[in-house]
Amino acid sequence: MKILIAFTHPNPQGFNGAILKQIQTNLSEAHSVKTLDLYAEQFDPILWFDENQKRRDLAKVPEMEKDRKST
Repeated sequence: MKILIAFTHPNPQGFNGAILKQIQTNLSEAHSVKTLDLYAEQFDPILWFDENQKRRDLAKVPEMEKDRKST
């Protein structure tokens, strides 16, 4: 089974990071695990649309291309 873990925390060395590592270790024994660290990627959860950036052009955003190819 393919599993995607979305992780967002400013301190990956802390308690939440330890939980993530344990989950990755346990799940990877029987599954394909990919971790997406949104904080490390400086993910912006707000989609901005205006005259220069239209919703229909979202598929052309270079930052999204790497995620599209890895599926």
